[in-house]
Amino acid sequence: MSLGPLHFRDDWLSLIRSTLREQGFLPEIFLPDIEAEFRWENYARRLVEPRTRAVHWSAQLKGRGAVPGLQELLAKAAQGANLNPHQSKAITTEDPMFNDWGIVHFHLGTAMDAVDTRFVERSDLLLFAKVTSDGFYAIEVGPHGSWADTSLVEVIHSNWPELLSRHRMHGIMPGANWTDEERLELRRAGITMMTVTNDGTVYAPPGGGYATDGWNRDYRGRRRPPTAVDTSYAVSARRRSIRSLELDVRNRAAYLERVIEMLVEYRGRCFLYALAHHSGEIVVRESYSGVVFPIDGRGAVAI
Repeated sequence: MSLGPLHFRDDWLSLIRSTLREQGFLPEIFLPDIEAEFRWENYARRLVEPRTRAVHWSAQLKGRGAVPGLQELLAKAAQGANLNPHQSKAITTEDPMFNDWGIVHFHLGTAMDAVDTRFVERSDLLLFAKVTSDGFYAIEVGPHGSWADTSLVEVIHSNWPELLSRHRMHGIMPGANWTDEERLELRRAGITMMTVTNDGTVYAPPGGGYATDGWNRDYRGRRRPPTAVDTSYAVSARRRSIRSLELDVRNRAAYLERVIEMLVEYRGRCFLYALAHHSGEIVVRESYSGVVFPIDGRGAVAI
């Protein structure tokens, strides 16, 4: 029996390009590999998984009058409806506010966009929120351009300090806070900043901040837009996982062959493995027999 060549990273790139194409992000499929990986990880980080969540209103938001589209969006959040049509159309790119504070902005349109039906109509006012696996924390509504408005962090700090507790910097004397304009400039430069609340509490970036290593260079060595630490880490971790998975398949090739022969009537001389989509998951698929193997969290074939 022989093991065919393994090209799991090429398979992975093909899969993410296919998904981006299916979601309508056509320009991304023509990007160089490294840029496609970053666009995918940004997309994956920013997607809000449709699931039921407890909706929490800040005291500041409760004090507002009626805001068109707000009640409808929060009802969707509570029901577990898909909220991604309310997100930015540039969801595959870096979002400086999300990278810095982990705050997501949602458009409040109630009808689908006439030009791009993947999204709702764009609205002048946005809802700023923190989204966790089980909670939707409605912070405040505000206009476009509020990307560096520190009062949004102040609202989280005063209403739900537990959301920020692991980012609190103890033993650090607070200095002057950055102005909104200074924060925007520093983000553009890829500089990670602390945030100081009115009571002097200092927080490291709840969104992870920015990477300052080579990930901020494109495939030709030119400076890329500042990259979020979490995105940079995700790309690195994904590559390590794929290498680990290839090594696992090589090391257990004989065992995998025996499993395949027990499951199906394949008695071929060659076994060729590739990454593939199967029932909404990424799996290892043996191409000739059609047998699929799930992948565990350690980057190994789960059998």
